[in-house]
Amino acid sequence: MTFDVAVLPGDGIGPEVVAEAVRVLRRAEALSGGEVDLRVETFTAGAAAWLRNGTAIPASQVVRTVPRGGTPGAAPAITLANVPSIAAAPISSDQITFTGNNTLNVPE
Repeated sequence: MTFDVAVLPGDGIGPEVVAEAVRVLRRAEALSGGEVDLRVETFTAGAAAWLRNGTAIPASQVVRTVPRGGTPGAAPAITLANVPSIAAAPISSDQITFTGNNTLNVPE
């Protein structure tokens, strides 16, 4: 089974912690005997993203999904019906913003 894993190390101890977490995932993948295939992609977030793009999380990395609900462990599969397409920039009501007065705004 193939799993897509998005990695956003962030700031502070984030890069070190995330690197170790990915190492654990890779070890689990190796121990699965080929039953698990991880496709890991690392994205820039936090101060590095702010310095490069002017935002802590680039707009292309913000995705809203419809909650799947259901019984724990028996939720419906993720399908195109409950995962929106990824846009280059989210609509304004979905954007995470950082204002000049050091305020992070996360939409509900």
